[in-house]
Amino acid sequence: MNRQGPGKIEWTDWSWSIVTGCSKLCPYCYAAAMARRFRRSFEPTCHPERLGEPGKLRQPSKIFVASAGDLFDPAIPFDFVAQVWQAMWQAPQHTYQILTKQPARMREFVTKWYSETSGMATRQQDFYSHVWLGTTITCQADADARIGELLQTPAAVRFVSVEPMLGAVDLSCHLRCMDCDGSGSVDSGGSYPWGEWIMLPCEDHNPGLDWVICGAMSGPGAIPPQRDWVESLREQCQRAGVPYFEKGSLSNVVDRPLVQQWPEAGER
Repeated sequence: MNRQGPGKIEWTDWSWSIVTGCSKLCPYCYAAAMARRFRRSFEPTCHPERLGEPGKLRQPSKIFVASAGDLFDPAIPFDFVAQVWQAMWQAPQHTYQILTKQPARMREFVTKWYSETSGMATRQQDFYSHVWLGTTITCQADADARIGELLQTPAAVRFVSVEPMLGAVDLSCHLRCMDCDGSGSVDSGGSYPWGEWIMLPCEDHNPGLDWVICGAMSGPGAIPPQRDWVESLREQCQRAGVPYFEKGSLSNVVDRPLVQQWPEAGER
């Protein structure tokens, strides 16, 4: 595993390259650029020899899983993903942060895994509280295609990384439940005889995103996002009360101190 922090991946403590490579081959991908630089393959690859690494780290830490790849790439078999999940299960002192561009596949696996382990309720709940699941987006089209799948996937924290930000993004409909505005209750349209208004539980309540990360393209020839795109996203999160984290790559984009907020992990 590799130590992270300021100047690296600021929102995690360690990166765990249990899977490297990705089928999407995005032209702005920093991991693909590094692979080309060192003449390494970027084909999706499993690294079973690294499964025991989290267990060797005693200090409770945030671990970014597959930072240089996609654990839920179609080329990665679910049998191996299950081995990764088991390795995380066996080292529950850590918080595991997983980002994918394949949230539908992540939802399929996670829903199945929790269903199959439902008999181990106490231990499952403890593990469940340490898993943060997210999806990467770069523009509105990505947000529209991916966030819905993420929000239907069980996790302690569900988050989005807008990186690199390639256009304006409106996440307002994903930051809180549109039916009850995040309160969990809806107006019944009537009142009790003594005048108190009747509120009912929101049957289709969707708590929305718990965390939003924003970052710019990096490396030679990087094109920075427009300042108003970044400020709009920050304001959306602020209005909805959703923690918002700006990466250091935005330091030359905004003319103020970076906002770096963290989510409170909770049962979802």
